[in-house]
Amino acid sequence: MTGTSRRSFLAGSATAAAAAIAPSIRRHAQGNARPPADQPFRLGICADPHQDIMHDGEERLRIFIERMRHEKVDAILQLGDFCIPDPKNDRFLGIWNRFAGPRYHVIGNHEMDGNHTPEDSVAFLGMPGRYYGFDGGSFRHIVLDTNDPPEEEPRRGYPAGMRADQLAWLRAELERSPLPVVVHSHQPIGRACVRNRDEILAILAAAKHPETGRKKVVACFAGHFHVDDHLEIDGIHHVIINSMSYFWMGRSHARIRYSEAVDTANPAIKYTAPYADALYTVATFDPRGEIRIEGMESEWVGPGPLDCGYPDDGELMKAGAVAPRISARRLAFAPPAGD
Repeated sequence: MTGTSRRSFLAGSATAAAAAIAPSIRRHAQGNARPPADQPFRLGICADPHQDIMHDGEERLRIFIERMRHEKVDAILQLGDFCIPDPKNDRFLGIWNRFAGPRYHVIGNHEMDGNHTPEDSVAFLGMPGRYYGFDGGSFRHIVLDTNDPPEEEPRRGYPAGMRADQLAWLRAELERSPLPVVVHSHQPIGRACVRNRDEILAILAAAKHPETGRKKVVACFAGHFHVDDHLEIDGIHHVIINSMSYFWMGRSHARIRYSEAVDTANPAIKYTAPYADALYTVATFDPRGEIRIEGMESEWVGPGPLDCGYPDDGELMKAGAVAPRISARRLAFAPPAGD
């Protein structure tokens, strides 16, 4: 899939459109995805589909699911801002549940739109909890809920952080696991976003294999920012997977991208710079010491952010992270034992 062209996307779209939608099943695929311990674990990942904003959210998700079935990945995971937990989204969830293997969810901040709670999403999506872990091959995957408000404040707006109870659970999970660990959250821990970021980073960096002293946490995956980004902190890779759908620009840079009918039915789309094709990836976790992220390219629907007057001086804009793509990456880490 590396370097997949837009033409390939559109061919996949035709195949997906012809497929029937499976009935909605409000049950998370439980259990662990276990290829042989010495074999790579292949995880299909998407982020920020925003079904409640996009007019073609179902089609984008169909393309992803059909491609993951074709690729025969071991499991799939979405990094949040999937959909609000409302019966109107039963069909969207039903498309996701067409994948027969393990399916994992992360709660995003927009799941709380319409006065919904994280617990509503746990029930709607069939998650084991707001935060949980699963084994994928020779890796332990930890899913966090980074939507915790500070203990001293009621939940309001879009809080980003982790409370003491979840931090204690995270420490225990890291202590318990003999495997290399991959962390998944909606808000990126590596960028200035999460309220108690430094505390969380310190917990991740302190987790080490007792026999070798090597770091247990090898990578953190997140969405939220709708960009294509990677940085390394304390020897841990922090990857932001781009949105499946668009880059958010806001009201000051509104442009009508589709028809008047689409704009009327989906008024928030005009505040985005949509991608012509669904973006997603397959991440291969190789126990020999490498994570491979497959790349995808698309293009803007209409003018890009800079052509709409979006500021060009932001950190992520300067880093080239604001683009309709997911970059191919090969990320090395030290296995827990041996060279």
